[in-house]
Amino acid sequence: MQFIGNDTIAVRDGSALTDSIFTIRDDDSTDSIANAVVGEILGASAIIQGIQYLTLGVGLGFTVFAMLLMFNFISASITAKKKEIGILRAIGARSTDVFKIFWSEALIVAGACLVLSVIVCVALCPVINAAIIDNTALNVSLLLFTPLSFLFMAAVALVTATLSTLLPVSLYAKKPPVESIRAL
Repeated sequence: MQFIGNDTIAVRDGSALTDSIFTIRDDDSTDSIANAVVGEILGASAIIQGIQYLTLGVGLGFTVFAMLLMFNFISASITAKKKEIGILRAIGARSTDVFKIFWSEALIVAGACLVLSVIVCVALCPVINAAIIDNTALNVSLLLFTPLSFLFMAAVALVTATLSTLLPVSLYAKKPPVESIRAL
């Protein structure tokens, strides 16, 4: 085995590397040898897997929190405009028309939230990865912002905007227009 540079290992005889990790029997079965290198690799792998589960849990927690905040903001905005819903219904607007009006407003809010979230993720992922690499012996990037991450964020924003519009609008659109107009 020969080291070339900092990261590259050239192996001239492949059996030397496998013999240091595995014992190969005559019947082609293998046994793992518990040496220091294998122990360190398994320990680092367990730490990385634990950190992955931790970041997944934290990310899902932040996702639920963001959904609740956006749901509350959009629902409160619609609740404050229940008089306008009554007026729209009185002049002949259907429930679907009222939903479309408020859904377009909710999509604008959700789009703004999505853009800000993407900007924060793109800016913070490299910074956090650099801090992890600098403060640990692990040379891995744990936080990745991929197109799949963007699609997940967009889906969450769309679902939250739709639900937070659908529930209050359907509640106030069912009431008679006079009742909604009188309500303050």
